[in-house]
Amino acid sequence: MNVVFAFSSRFYNAGCIAVFSVFDHNRGSEELNVSVIYEDFTPAQMDSLVGLAASFKRSLNLISLATIKAAMPKAGYQNWFGSIITYARLFLDIVLPDVNRILYIDSDTFDNKPLGPLWSFDLQGKTLAAAPQDGGVYPFNAGVLLIDLERWRSKGYRKIIDSLLLGEKTQFADNDILCKAFANDFRLFPLKSIAVPRWAESSYRSFSRSDLPETLTKKEFREWTHSAIIVHYNFIGKQTPYHHEDKMTNFTWSKTYKSLFKTKVVLPKKPSDFPERFAKGFRKIVPHHFYQKLSAWYHKKRR
Repeated sequence: MNVVFAFSSRFYNAGCIAVFSVFDHNRGSEELNVSVIYEDFTPAQMDSLVGLAASFKRSLNLISLATIKAAMPKAGYQNWFGSIITYARLFLDIVLPDVNRILYIDSDTFDNKPLGPLWSFDLQGKTLAAAPQDGGVYPFNAGVLLIDLERWRSKGYRKIIDSLLLGEKTQFADNDILCKAFANDFRLFPLKSIAVPRWAESSYRSFSRSDLPETLTKKEFREWTHSAIIVHYNFIGKQTPYHHEDKMTNFTWSKTYKSLFKTKVVLPKKPSDFPERFAKGFRKIVPHHFYQKLSAWYHKKRR
């Protein structure tokens, strides 16, 4: 199984958790090849990531974004959170020339379970599989991608993507490019396999009215962030699990964070376990909006 991440030093903390969770929940995988495309890492940060992999008796392939930039067309790239590294996934066919199948995962994710079902997902002759997206002009979200790089190369997508990069104005960087390039050549992962907390935090009534391509039963919806293979914390600001005001329902992350903190990987200040303790006793009976206010008040008092 081949897995690749791409993140800059700004998202190093989140990326550490994402990488850690993949190693932690795929211990039974005989072959697990993890690569990280990085930008502006310090030597200490690189050593920490390699050491993290070694603690699981795994190796880690570090690839500098600088080695990719030479192959990137001279286009007007969006500066996305201080970096253009998000575009790295558009060049995986070049970055990993000997790899024919790859699972790309964003750094703002948490691997809840073994990745086997996503890795073995049947592409049915398509080039990639992606996470469902809630409406709008985007048919999928590029945060989790299973890519047949052999087909990517044989179908000439390198030229198509380069052309789009030179001629398209984008709103969401590389996600726009991927959606246009593979508009008729993709499959969607099952909705329940990738949970997005901003959906899961809504009411079931609101969720059922969304523009998502499929729906969930009430039971599946309630258990979504716990049962999903990957939790993708995209665009939820202070509700991201690595923020000190974490208010998420999936506290498996908190336990993982504490374990990782002990490995001396460079991370921000250890968060309070108040949200976790509060949730264990009252999460099921306290309305979410009240829980949010109480948690926010608590953290404000702590400052």
